[in-house]
Amino acid sequence: MEKLLNHSRLRDLHFVVLVLLNLFLISGFLISGAGGESGPPGGWRRIDLQALQTRIEAGELVDTEASWYHREKAKKAGQGGE
Repeated sequence: MEKLLNHSRLRDLHFVVLVLLNLFLISGFLISGAGGESGPPGGWRRIDLQALQTRIEAGELVDTEASWYHREKAKKAGQGGE
């Protein structure tokens, strides 16, 4: 039984080390700015607000919600079991 517990602790320790190593490598990549001139690292998108506004003003896009989109309405008290 004691041997089984030691083996389990060793596996847990390996898993924790693996997770910490991954976190360290990811944070190093994000801090290093490895994205270069194409943009920030990690694939974040930059929105060209000027181009967006131009398309809205040209009528290609609208600045209102879609007619099929409905915000979720608050549930009435006593419904839903909550």
